Amino acid sequence: MFDCVALRLTTVVVSGPHHEPRFGAVTTREILPTLERARTALIARGVEIFRVEAAEIALAKRVRSHLMDAGVSVQFAPEPNVRFIVRAQSSDFPGASAKQLYDKVREEVAAIAHAHGFEEVAEQPREVRDPGDASRVLDVWYELTFAKAVRDADSWLDDIGWAMNVSKCVGY
Repeated sequence: MFDCVALRLTTVVVSGPHHEPRFGAVTTREILPTLERARTALIARGVEIFRVEAAEIALAKRVRSHLMDAGVSVQFAPEPNVRFIVRAQSSDFPGASAKQLYDKVREEVAAIAHAHGFEEVAEQPREVRDPGDASRVLDVWYELTFAKAVRDADSWLDDIGWAMNVSKCVGY
């Protein structure tokens, strides 16, 4: 496969009363994608990249002629994982508390995320400020982050494809 390297290791199995080495037990270990190999694999699949940082590739979606953050990323530290963020905007639910908005996201997304092996790893409010007046808050987004560990070199691209199709904003 173009996004990983398979490394075949021969191990020595010690057995018998005198601990005589017996050769021949073979294990295969897939090397998980590195940042550069993952970037190359994503581009080969036609996935657009929003930004690459030291230990993260943030994916993009195209809105007309603009590249926008897709809310999906591949993280490489401390362990490789695929992440996506879903939000509820306070402007869509006037008078709702932060807890109610997080719960609304959980109701909409948690079950399908769990069914695909993703777990909730963070909740975070994000203030959306007026670009002309940074002291003015236009909206607050209540975001939940879901992540799935990259267990092998084959499935992570499928996980990204699935996460890219999840609606990132919970509405009415």
